[in-house]
Amino acid sequence: MFDGGVLNEYWKYLKALPFIPDADIPSFFDTITSILPRNSQAEEFSLYLKKNYVHGTLRSGPIYPPATWGCAEITKNGIHRTTNAVEVWHRLLSPIVTSTNGLRKVVLSDIIDQIKLEEQVTCQDHDLLLINPNYQITKKRKTTNIMKDRRLLKVMANTPPPPNMPLQGIHLLRAISNALKP
Repeated sequence: MFDGGVLNEYWKYLKALPFIPDADIPSFFDTITSILPRNSQAEEFSLYLKKNYVHGTLRSGPIYPPATWGCAEITKNGIHRTTNAVEVWHRLLSPIVTSTNGLRKVVLSDIIDQIKLEEQVTCQDHDLLLINPNYQITKKRKTTNIMKDRRLLKVMANTPPPPNMPLQGIHLLRAISNALKP
C-alpha cells in the first residue's frame, strides 16, 4: 500500500479544493494528485474525480464541472454553502415521523400542523424585519462554525502584509485545510 500520511494530506487538500476559484481548480487538482503514489486505490479514485468533476474526457468536459460545486465565490460573498434550509426542514419534520414509533402511519395533518408552526415563526421574523431592518433572525449558529468561516475568509482573501507574497499551490490548500478545522 502506501504511507497513511500521504493519504491524509491528499484527503485534506481535496476537501480544500472547492474553496479555490473555479478556473484554478484543474491545476490545483493536478498538484494534489501529483503527491499520490502510482497504482494505488486513491489514484483510481482520483481518475474518477478527474473524469467526472475536474477535467472530463477527450470528447467532453466533466459531468459536474467546477462551476457547479466550487464555492469560492459564494463563500467570499457570504452566501450559504450548504443546503441548511433543507436540513432545517428535515429536523422539523423528523419528530413527526419518530413520534409515531411505527405504530401508525404519518398523516398529512401532522405535517400541516408542523408547517403552520414554522409559518408563524417566519411571519413573525418578517414583521420584525419590516419594523427594524437590523433585526437578527433567531436562527442560531454554533460559535465554532462562525469562527471557522472567519478563518476561511481570511485565508481566501490571501492578502498578507508586504513583503510577504500571497500563498500559492499546495501552501494555499494547506492553509484552507487548516482553516476548515473545527
